[in-house]
Amino acid sequence: MRRWAEGRRATDLPRPPDRGAGPLPHRSRAFGLAIHSAWPLPELPRAGSTASDLSLFPGPAPTPSEVVVRGRHFAAGRDATLLWWDDVGRLLVREGATIEVALLPHADEVALREALLGPAIATALQQRGLLVLHGSAVAVGDRAVALLAHSGAGKSTLAAALWRRGHPFLADDLVVLDVRDEGIVLWPAFPQVKLTAAAIRRLAGVAPPACAAADVAGRKRWLATGEAVAAALPLAAILLLERHRGAPQIRPLSPRDGTMQLIGHSFCARMVPATGIDRHFRQCAAVADRVPVRRLRWRRTYADLDAAIAAVEAAVDPFPARPPASRPESQPLALMLR
Repeated sequence: MRRWAEGRRATDLPRPPDRGAGPLPHRSRAFGLAIHSAWPLPELPRAGSTASDLSLFPGPAPTPSEVVVRGRHFAAGRDATLLWWDDVGRLLVREGATIEVALLPHADEVALREALLGPAIATALQQRGLLVLHGSAVAVGDRAVALLAHSGAGKSTLAAALWRRGHPFLADDLVVLDVRDEGIVLWPAFPQVKLTAAAIRRLAGVAPPACAAADVAGRKRWLATGEAVAAALPLAAILLLERHRGAPQIRPLSPRDGTMQLIGHSFCARMVPATGIDRHFRQCAAVADRVPVRRLRWRRTYADLDAAIAAVEAAVDPFPARPPASRPESQPLALMLR
């Protein structure tokens, strides 16, 4: 967890209600889920009085009784995973339905939200049987395009530039796919993209808004304007961003190579053994078999943005999603240069 330069200390935050003290006060929606939280989550679109799919509340957050895989900052079991950070505390994610938080006294508000809306919610989505990848996504027409890349390949910048061009913004960091019998769909996250102040000025022509919170690395959290997309969209294509010295170009991948790339771009990949390596492989293979996976090679410069946008737009219509080769296993519900 990064340390943030701004934010209120946990002791300054309103005291959240105990889990048994009644309904959780903050209700929002993302990834197709109704999220009820003891803490405000201003990044998320507000929701009405629907039943909770995912509840976030304070508690002791104990270590799972049966741990399948451990890491430096996590202990993952079949139905529960414990995450912890020195500047936040302990978060227990259980059965994709609850996140129990044991907050440290010195934790600040922004760091807590970064933990909840990043690794913690990604773990919950994975527990619910969804495929969580590292990337950004926009809508082109009535379908979704996912931009996958490791840090520094420009996925957030390109997604923000596409949004400025008029394509609805769907996700940044967490690309959440639902592998269904009838097709692959993408669940929108929330209208937020991480950019530097320079990228915001370059792409939006405005100074960074006051609501942006800066971490020590100089990144900004910027809430994109406009109404958030709520419904799942069919996935039209996956583009893997790759640095290249020439003009932007698209190169196809075979389903086999596409499968391996999706595995390599999985979010929380080290926790996959807890929820099932076989299931994860089948999901990645089903997506690569039924949706075109392409490399988008570009120089990652502002001068190339228009050509890269054109390449993304062209990647949708010529490559309709393929029908499944065989009936897949049904699953449950599923601007800075970075």
